[in-house]
Amino acid sequence: WLFGNLGRAAYVASNDGLWPFSFDQCDPEWEEQPVPEDGYAQRISGCNATPGPGLNPYQGRGATEVDIVEVGNMPFGGDGYLVYSLQVAPSAPAIFKPDRFTEPTSYKIDEATGRWAYSKPKSGVQASWYPGLKYGGNQSGYPAVIPNPSWYGPDYADCLSGAMSPVKDLAERYFKFRLEWQDGDGGYLRWYVDDVFMFEIPDEALGRYTACAQSPGQDEFSCEHSPKRRMPSEPASIVMNTALGTWAGGANATKGNLPGYMYVDYVRVWQKADAKNIGCDPPDYPTKEYIKANQHKYGEPAMPAGDETCPSVYPEASKRVRPSGGDGGSTVPTPAPGGDAMHKSSSPLSSLLITALVLGIIAVAVLAFGRERARVLLSRVLPGTRKPSQYGEVSSYNAPILRTERSEDAHL
Repeated sequence: WLFGNLGRAAYVASNDGLWPFSFDQCDPEWEEQPVPEDGYAQRISGCNATPGPGLNPYQGRGATEVDIVEVGNMPFGGDGYLVYSLQVAPSAPAIFKPDRFTEPTSYKIDEATGRWAYSKPKSGVQASWYPGLKYGGNQSGYPAVIPNPSWYGPDYADCLSGAMSPVKDLAERYFKFRLEWQDGDGGYLRWYVDDVFMFEIPDEALGRYTACAQSPGQDEFSCEHSPKRRMPSEPASIVMNTALGTWAGGANATKGNLPGYMYVDYVRVWQKADAKNIGCDPPDYPTKEYIKANQHKYGEPAMPAGDETCPSVYPEASKRVRPSGGDGGSTVPTPAPGGDAMHKSSSPLSSLLITALVLGIIAVAVLAFGRERARVLLSRVLPGTRKPSQYGEVSSYNAPILRTERSEDAHL
């Protein structure tokens, strides 16, 4: 999975108020709304002129999460599953979120394709969940991908995901996972397994959501909204782990069918040659000074630092732009002298990553659990291409075997 650099997996203090916000504007009306869960307001607000050391004024920030794949290989011969998801905050108003373990009313099976598709509700019927999500599968021996009813996210965030089960051969062969990622306005996320389309989230789905109500005796409607969220643009790292003891660790890490194994074959990253963006501290999404000033929340610093082994390269556009605030998506940021407005159009790749990841193809290798070995290949490819030769290879990593102590769940 890909995790925004301002957060650290298992270091809860680093994530509070940052995970999984992807909202960079100033929306005073939204800021005044009650927070669904105490302590989970956005820590770095787009309305703040002095948000913290090294950060840009009037730019909301967060620790975004994109799950390239979550894999569960059930013990004792049970059916396995694959899940692809984006975690995003702020959440849409609660009326749009289905009850857990309940399918969203706005998605139905298309009889012509056997795939789930958006179905515009009839007049007077309240839509549920995000419109415009695209579900694939149901070809090449794979079952159809379904809206994942087992987790729609906590009260303050939403989990947009597709799930596929049964997958019976996770411990028997390699799988190739690919994520296409176009960040910012007009962007999208697309997931593939063995080159078969599985799931897509278009930028339009992350638009503004408004819910209004009127009770007896009220002259006016009371409304709440969530502002337009941004297709993640934060610098991010790739995390490969087996979710021992849940996402943040825990006492139950030693439970399960042990020992378990996860095998990583290789990690590769490509970017478009004319838009290289390598590093964790791009000028338009800085992180270094803020992390340094809050080091107690992040644990021991990695040694050597990423820029010591992989020099940073940032596009010129990221160096001359400074955000100026906004109102939840309706205001165009003011450009610095001689520069273009920030994200006036969707950039060919997001400004993110560690050592050399992001936006392009990420090929990772992966996984395995239970009593048998599972091997998985994970890759990510930039939009508009199927030929890695069109990109400069940013990083290639041939990984040793990683051994883990739990079999039921591996989380990338």
